[in-house]
Amino acid sequence: TESARDGTIGEVMAYAEDFVHEKGLHGVMNYYFRATILALLNNEISVAQAATNFKRMARRYHYPALLRSWNMLASHDTPRLASVLPHLQQRRFAFALAFLFPGVPLIYYGEEIGMLGGHDPANRAPMVWDPARWDNNLLEFLHSLAELRKNHVSLREGGYVPLPQPAFPTVLAFARVGQQPQETVVVLANASDTLVRGRFFLPLSGMFDSLPLRDLLNPERVVRMESGSFATELREYDVAVLCPMEAKKPRYSFFSGYNNNKLPKGS
Repeated sequence: TESARDGTIGEVMAYAEDFVHEKGLHGVMNYYFRATILALLNNEISVAQAATNFKRMARRYHYPALLRSWNMLASHDTPRLASVLPHLQQRRFAFALAFLFPGVPLIYYGEEIGMLGGHDPANRAPMVWDPARWDNNLLEFLHSLAELRKNHVSLREGGYVPLPQPAFPTVLAFARVGQQPQETVVVLANASDTLVRGRFFLPLSGMFDSLPLRDLLNPERVVRMESGSFATELREYDVAVLCPMEAKKPRYSFFSGYNNNKLPKGS
């Protein structure tokens, strides 16, 4: 086990439902999350299978323990991510989901600058301290993901709502929700090297008609709700992180008078 401020994090290299019940571990090193992401990006499973795995964890793990669990993609016991996924866009996709799925993103040292390393002992090589050998674009991307998590409470504490999109079999979709609809963060992740374009549906009552949503990773992408849906496109391994934009008109809000204290923790 590993100690944590909020309790004990268990190194469980399995599906961990029986370890994170209310009186069990306070969280786990989430290898099941890692296995799901890598299998998805290596075309070993479908998006539907990945979505099922995510939904099962959100529903069956003790949810506070899931929020404390480590969303990890590499560790001292596994090959490094850059050695497993040499495609940079796939790695960015994986890192984004580590910050967006319920849990605490864990970045194994050197992952942020693209260190290579196969099986033990190569995966435990010393840190590369020469900035000339760093992938600074990747480092900047991880900084931006950390800022998102810092600035949006729903990404730290919010519930998980699966948003299956059967018309788009390569798109993994879910929302992180808080007590107020303006805290909602909608995630669309295209797990393919093919452009996806079309209309996506959000069965979330607070996403009112004409409400604009802005991509927190790509502010130039703004979509507008139309009767519970919106149209957009996703590039290869693109991850859209959409959040409601408040109206600029004085004394006007899309959410005036709307109160929903029944939003789920893990649905």
